[in-house]
Amino acid sequence: MNSNTWVSSLIHIYLAWSKHVDYISSLISKRIGVIRRVKFYLPSDVLKMLAQALIFPHFDYCSPVWSNCNAENCYTCTLQILQNKLARVLLSADIRTPISDLMNALNWNKLNKRWTNHLLLMIFKCLKHDGPSYLHSQFIFTHDIHSQRTRSQSCNTFAIPSWSINPWKRTFYYRGATVWNKLSSNIRISLPTLSLFQFKANIISM
Repeated sequence: MNSNTWVSSLIHIYLAWSKHVDYISSLISKRIGVIRRVKFYLPSDVLKMLAQALIFPHFDYCSPVWSNCNAENCYTCTLQILQNKLARVLLSADIRTPISDLMNALNWNKLNKRWTNHLLLMIFKCLKHDGPSYLHSQFIFTHDIHSQRTRSQSCNTFAIPSWSINPWKRTFYYRGATVWNKLSSNIRISLPTLSLFQFKANIISM
């Protein structure tokens, strides 16, 4: 046995996530089929709520961990295709309708943006000591390791190691620090409440 299911996540012995993506893709595809069959009997707002309740939890659950899977094999592309398919089903759109128009109509983010938002929220919670202590301890501010005062020190940026190996660059710490440092400096410095952070960082739930 090369993989085990743990709390709804399929974990490979080498921490590869292709099996997990295949697993949730199968679940999502079946549920899109259910929505397609009932769409003619339910109003559009109910259909959207149904999609968000039955399907989006599979897109989101533990995404800060597995959404970093090897981009070269494009495992997560399968999930984006499924989200596109779901949008077309909900809006009864044909294949020629640009997906950006569908996402705007539903007020959805594409999955990569959605997963980046979840990663930022996890980092914010870690900084506020609302997350696991072992994650909080991974993030080191530049002002904690450099004595000379620089602009990055005063802007609450994280120190990012100069790793050249791609697997290391896919770690939670490296991705999280990189995304965090790209935020506007006034957002990083103020560190407001979670709801205000979501608003300032333009993070929406869908």
